Amino acid sequence: MCDFKTFRDIFVVSLKCEKKGITAMLQNVDLRNYLQPTDNQLQRIDSLLSNCQKFAEDPDNAEPMFLVFTPEDSEFTMPEQLRDPAKMMKTQLDDIKAHLDIGDDTIPALRVEFGTGKIAHAYGCEIYEPEDNYPSVKSNVLKKAEDVENLVTPGLRDGFFGLIEQYYAFLREHAPDFVRIQLPDLQGPFNNAYLLRGDDIFLDLYDKPDLVDKLLDKVTDYHISQARQMQEICGEEEGFFCDWNVYWKGNLRICNCAAHMISTEFYKDFIRKYDQKILDSLGGGRMHYCGTHDKGLLDSFFTMDKMYGLDFDGTHHDLWEVSAKTPKHIALSLAISPQQRERLISGDWPDKRNIILQIYVSSKAEGIEVLKNLRDSVPK
Repeated sequence: MCDFKTFRDIFVVSLKCEKKGITAMLQNVDLRNYLQPTDNQLQRIDSLLSNCQKFAEDPDNAEPMFLVFTPEDSEFTMPEQLRDPAKMMKTQLDDIKAHLDIGDDTIPALRVEFGTGKIAHAYGCEIYEPEDNYPSVKSNVLKKAEDVENLVTPGLRDGFFGLIEQYYAFLREHAPDFVRIQLPDLQGPFNNAYLLRGDDIFLDLYDKPDLVDKLLDKVTDYHISQARQMQEICGEEEGFFCDWNVYWKGNLRICNCAAHMISTEFYKDFIRKYDQKILDSLGGGRMHYCGTHDKGLLDSFFTMDKMYGLDFDGTHHDLWEVSAKTPKHIALSLAISPQQRERLISGDWPDKRNIILQIYVSSKAEGIEVLKNLRDSVPK
């Protein structure tokens, strides 16, 4: 059995697993046949894929999508999932089953989950291992801005990535045929630069902007190389990719969480060109932004070439206001509050159809009812 106490043991263990072969460690569970969707459910999944293609290419004729989430108790702890690809996969299959039971618009997909610090860890950042969440960055490797001059570009299998490659091989071997494989979370240029340097990067933007620029240049080039590697490992097709259980035009997601802590002007002056470089290099994609401030920041996202989607926090930004200024070809994804849900059910919909709404409910029964009410309220 492959096991390790901490991620410091990761490579010794992964080598042992590689020699023995990672196999399903769950007794009497055939993961490939664990889910048995009906013919109607399979046809529904095909129709969802077609609808997602309309989001960017024919948005006026797209149908809004609804992802309904219920509280689910996981059979395995987070450390157990991180140390066993079968347990990670089984947990995600159970989540897919919940969506199939409700009948929402989730596209079934699996992803190897090792948290947000994968690129930072490859550069040498120490990792913190909570008991109830994914690994996160514990320390920064750049103690002063000048350290970027000697920052060595990692190999494509450094940090977690060697193990991630093995886990994806397991997923591709054991996943049910109707389930897609998603790329891992690689974050984005500024998020990764922030993880390497820490809070001092905000002072560096004022005091040593040339070194911040050099850091962003280095992490962006590595991000692009790693994304290409992961696309090959995951078997992703060119032009569309599955992420967060939705099918998006492009080939990757850029996370800009840390942009919440800078002005729109700093984003335009320092970061935007590196986000654009990733989109240009990898055939486009979408943006994730979970911050609260806007003041032109979302507008900056919307003006980027080959930008096809944005997910944001619906509790901090008004769906109707954001929809009104979003270009037609850019799909929006957000979690909505019960109050926003009731507003939509009443018939007050924004004038935009390529929208993915995430709804959180207390039970499957409630989810089925809310889903029906929302679908009935969509303008024809």
